[in-house]
Amino acid sequence: MPKGSHRVAERYQKEKEMVVHTLPTIHDLNRSWIGADRFFERFASMPTYEDNSYPRFNVTKDGDNYQIEVALAGYKKENIIVERIENVLSIHGEKSLKDVADESYLHRGITRKAFKRSFTISDDVRIDNASFVDGILTVDLHVEIPEEKKPRQIEIT
Repeated sequence: MPKGSHRVAERYQKEKEMVVHTLPTIHDLNRSWIGADRFFERFASMPTYEDNSYPRFNVTKDGDNYQIEVALAGYKKENIIVERIENVLSIHGEKSLKDVADESYLHRGITRKAFKRSFTISDDVRIDNASFVDGILTVDLHVEIPEEKKPRQIEIT
């Protein structure tokens, strides 16, 4: 063993123990986040595995406006559904059987599978528009924070 390597190993072990002991647990967060019950309910009900590799997407932000772009090459507008159910924006699609008829492909690199992509959004998010141009689905979102949720200073009497 090289000279001094046991000191490095000891220091690494101490740092590792310190990190483990200082990280907050879900219980700690639940105690300190007043009114965040729904967050913890959602966190507990999250699926343990979901194929998040398809379809690919971008999310951009400009002030209070967000835009989600989803790459859906080969899909038609009629085969795509965008819906909001409570605080979940879901985008799903399926190819019709006539679209997936076997043809003479030397290589098939564009997928033809059904998909579902979900985004958790706040109560304060409004969906303004959804458009589908050149294989890109674009969903425009806007955050409208009501007056009662905006920060305000409390006068001390």
